[in-house]
Amino acid sequence: MKTKRAILTTLLLTLFVLAFSQVQLVYETNNHLEFNGMSLNGDLNVFVAKLQKQGFTIKTTSQDLVIFNAELIGKPCEMAVLGTKKTKTVYRVTILLPEATNWETLKADYTQLKKQYTEKYGTGISKEIFLAPYTEGDGNEMEAIATDKLSYSTYWKSESGTIYLGIINSKVVFVAFQDKTNKIICENEKLEK
Repeated sequence: MKTKRAILTTLLLTLFVLAFSQVQLVYETNNHLEFNGMSLNGDLNVFVAKLQKQGFTIKTTSQDLVIFNAELIGKPCEMAVLGTKKTKTVYRVTILLPEATNWETLKADYTQLKKQYTEKYGTGISKEIFLAPYTEGDGNEMEAIATDKLSYSTYWKSESGTIYLGIINSKVVFVAFQDKTNKIICENEKLEK
């Protein structure tokens, strides 16, 4: 009986170590955040072409920014893909849902996305508060948003980057995927005049 337990324990520990090793190998081969199954890395134009192949349509472009028409949780929205100034390396994708006219819609969209991302990425770090004189349920939630008296946000941080979700004072829910390595490249390029 003790021999069977010892063998079983050894086998389970070996499987755990092997599984952990495989995760480490995968992590080390791709140290960039992913968006829509694509690594947030490389040339802006190449990344944009891949998004177009997935069916996204370009709304407008500038030197280091491309805005697409997109859809998230069944709603039309705008998606901005940002590249660095000098090398045009992709470092961020931001999605803006349409402006809401009431608190219930804003909160429902935020809550739905938070649930989806929590299921995919685990529990994030949240801050969901109203600041005085406002409170949830007082009927003045939209005024609280417009006057920056509300902080509703969650973020998920990993070694490869950060995913942000929040409600901003323009009365929209946003989601942003920001690659850590390429954000550093962006900051360094800003310093190189």
